Amino acid sequence: MANSPITDVIFDFCGVLLDWNTRACLEGRFPDEIVERICADDDPCGFFRYEDRMDTGEDFADIYPDVVREQGQELADIFKFYIGHYADALPRTLPGMVELLADLKAHGYGVWG
Repeated sequence: MANSPITDVIFDFCGVLLDWNTRACLEGRFPDEIVERICADDDPCGFFRYEDRMDTGEDFADIYPDVVREQGQELADIFKFYIGHYADALPRTLPGMVELLADLKAHGYGVWG
């Protein structure tokens, strides 16, 4: 780190430090066909879009009425469950991240997430 202009490293959590798996939170708790729709790459149920809004600091309480209006009560209830059980969607630290963080800290860098 000597003479480096970089003193700190900021990491995203989902998909960078932690495995992010929406399906892991929902499977076995809701019908398979609904889970498939929610987890589809084109986001037809808006879960990822609503989550992005929360990532920018918008409160769940402000987003939830939009989910009800746009997706209906059934999917809104599932979204509420998902947010309430979000830790289940983060089943593990991604390989190598613990070692990377330790290495950066050992060399004097601040690490943030």
